[in-house]
Amino acid sequence: MFSLDLMHASFVRILSLIALSAFAASESPAFAWTERTISGLTIDLVDPVKCETLYFRPHGSVAVTYGTKHSFTAPLLNWRLVGQTVRIYDEDKIVEELTPVRCDGGYLLLRKRDGSIGRFRVVERKA
Repeated sequence: MFSLDLMHASFVRILSLIALSAFAASESPAFAWTERTISGLTIDLVDPVKCETLYFRPHGSVAVTYGTKHSFTAPLLNWRLVGQTVRIYDEDKIVEELTPVRCDGGYLLLRKRDGSIGRFRVVERKA
């Protein structure tokens, strides 16, 4: 029969392992982008109100659809990789910056220009 101290020690050990696993998962390393991994990538913002889809094409073009379910626009913009940040331009004006935070299965967590973190579902990835 187990003593109470042995059961308590086992319980504490299990909780410690769970906490360590959760910490390691939250601190997973950021993924790295290259021009090759961006070109051919299509991502959708996961948001209950806003609609945002980015279709990254070769040679620096990106078709963007954004707005709401009732009203949206779809301009053709340009993208450029600067360090680990994808900058999206309308002519020479930067309209968005996306910096990788973490890859979470089929989702990308990206820091946006305003500092918010967007969760994007990977729709298509052509290499």
